[in-house]
Amino acid sequence: MQKKIKICICMIIVLSLGLVNYCFASTATVNTKTLNVRCEPYQTAQKLGVVKLGQKYEVLEKSGNWVKINFNDADAWICADYVNLDETEENTNDVEKEEIKNEDNEVKNFKKVTASVLNIRISASSSAKKIGIVKYGTEVEVLETINDWDRIVVNNLTGWVCNLYLKASNKEVVNSEEQDTNSSNTASDDEQIVVLKTAVVNTSTLNVRKDANTQSQKLGSLNKNAVVAIVGEENGWYKIKYNNQYGYISSEYTLNKDITISRGSYSRGEKPTTIAETATTLALQYVGCKYVWGGTSPNGFDCSGLVYYVYKDYVPNLGRSARPQAKTGTTIEKENLVMGDLVFFGENGGSTVTHVGIYVGDGIFVHAANSKRGVVTDTLLSGYYSKNFLHAKRIV
Repeated sequence: MQKKIKICICMIIVLSLGLVNYCFASTATVNTKTLNVRCEPYQTAQKLGVVKLGQKYEVLEKSGNWVKINFNDADAWICADYVNLDETEENTNDVEKEEIKNEDNEVKNFKKVTASVLNIRISASSSAKKIGIVKYGTEVEVLETINDWDRIVVNNLTGWVCNLYLKASNKEVVNSEEQDTNSSNTASDDEQIVVLKTAVVNTSTLNVRKDANTQSQKLGSLNKNAVVAIVGEENGWYKIKYNNQYGYISSEYTLNKDITISRGSYSRGEKPTTIAETATTLALQYVGCKYVWGGTSPNGFDCSGLVYYVYKDYVPNLGRSARPQAKTGTTIEKENLVMGDLVFFGENGGSTVTHVGIYVGDGIFVHAANSKRGVVTDTLLSGYYSKNFLHAKRIV
């Protein structure tokens, strides 16, 4: 009898140890002032509310750079970049610890984009909503694959892309402790940026601030009708690239603008080429950069230098100055302009080319204006540039 009791006790101990060995808890602690809570794991998903600094939530699931939590008795998602994940185990044996360590050191799968511009979509379908773009040569992390579609994460944006336009990358990154680079406001010249959308300023002057609040340091300002590329959103603020660094503008004083808008005609419909879209989007990212005569980098542009910088990889024979650029491509009538076309100007009614810009859409173009204004957007429909417009060229 005593032998049977001992056997039963041993079995209970073994079962108890087995259960304890699998006890695992993960907690997310918010490490930023406020953090948006969304219904799906991507930046443009519906906002359900906000969580605040120091609040803790049980992690229900992980997906790329996002974690699922319970928020107001419903499943919701927050960006993992702005939380501290505390994972604890109790009474695990050495074998299990080694297995967990191996999982932490799992090699990520990276691929490179082979298309000029590749759309990021909300689901694995060509008809799904577009939530961003990635450019040629960008390295993306592949999270999963379904037929011809890969779910990727790049610059904190998670979505689906057609994997026919991806190729294997030699890059191998071990999933261990990684430094958070999002806290820096400096924008690298070589950094690949995902543009979520564009917006146009609808107030006379809009301040650009270092952080997403009105008490933050002022970096500069944008004038009315300025078109800016939005690379992130945070609590009613848009994150933009401004003067070779990141800044924030209040979304209340902007209107959303579709980056592919065009009112002109095109040989195959009204949509510009992907190269033109890429170049124009890149140029818009440098609104706010300073004007430097002879400049061809984000450290400073002149008018033709900006054109040269965004098109140099696609148009090898493009001249460095405005006059040679005016001799490249096909002449386009003003009423037939589409995104990416070059627009040329003279002075005081003259016929000599002295200035160049890049057409965005709806009568707006982006250019390096002068030393006082830097890289800005202006209208072709009225005022100085309407009077001094000479002609336009389509170079791609």
